Amino acid sequence: MKIKDTIKYITDENGEKTAVVVPMSEWKSMSENISEFEEYISIKNNLKQGIKEAEQIASGKLKGKTLKSFLNEL
Repeated sequence: MKIKDTIKYITDENGEKTAVVVPMSEWKSMSENISEFEEYISIKNNLKQGIKEAEQIASGKLKGKTLKSFLNEL
């Protein structure tokens, strides 16, 4: 069964959809997927920031760090 077959909508007096009801098993799966996606976005943003900093260090706009000081920040 597809997820769209298990979704139920709550509507107002005008027939406008105001809420969605999904089975708990589907909700748990969607929640896990959202958490994984949020983690992916966080890692991606951290990598983008790291690349930007590396470019600034390479161009002399930012002072580099020693490996020891970098690891001490972790």
